[in-house]
Amino acid sequence: MAERALSLWPAPLGAEQDAGLLEESAGERIGEALAMVSSGNWTTHRELALLAGARTATVVAYLGKHEGTAHRHRVFPDTSAAERAGMLRDRFVSAAALAELLGLDIDKAVEREHGFREQLLDSRSPEEARAVLALIDGWTALGGSLHWGDGTETSCFLRTWDQATSSHKRWALTLYPRIGTAEVVFQHMRSRPPFDRVEMRRELLDRFNTVPGIDLPEDALDRRPSFRMSALVGEGGQQVLGVLSWFREHCQEWLADQG
Repeated sequence: MAERALSLWPAPLGAEQDAGLLEESAGERIGEALAMVSSGNWTTHRELALLAGARTATVVAYLGKHEGTAHRHRVFPDTSAAERAGMLRDRFVSAAALAELLGLDIDKAVEREHGFREQLLDSRSPEEARAVLALIDGWTALGGSLHWGDGTETSCFLRTWDQATSSHKRWALTLYPRIGTAEVVFQHMRSRPPFDRVEMRRELLDRFNTVPGIDLPEDALDRRPSFRMSALVGEGGQQVLGVLSWFREHCQEWLADQG
């Protein structure tokens, strides 16, 4: 099985290619990967999507169609669902780990995501790490995309969409796992509509400041202020996700108007 899998890890597919190619080839890769998830271990739909170069929704559809897939019960929608089912966080199997088991060359972006998770778990409390991962899961469930920095500290940019959707880059928040902060990038928004307008950035700042533990300076609309990741623990994480959802909706409306 490992010999068959000794090939380059695929790049993510475009929407028009995704479903067909998954049925033809990537579905086999998912089956091989799940065979490697031993008893007590678990993974998520998103990790399988990263491994197969597919979209998360397509992986969900594939597993729904192939109910006899071995170890299918060891795959969860996200990390929060796995924890609710009583799975241990240290038994999580990432896409990078699955790729190594299958003998695949590891895509740089996935390797960076693995680095982010390791730095997060090493540097933050279990409560903070869970809250950050829950925010990331919630963001991708909304249709958001993730971009990983290539510095010594692996940052995570919560992008509004992927490159296949549009080359216009939009994001409101960058996460830094080692220093434990979330940076609100007003500075970058100044040249990126619709948040190039001061009143839009002001409303975004005000919405963030309604979350307990977040107090962004009123004069920070041209800078990149930060708040501590501890603000995401408890109800704060869902509140921040709500602010990000509002940001994304306005960006999507702007993109739709571009034709």
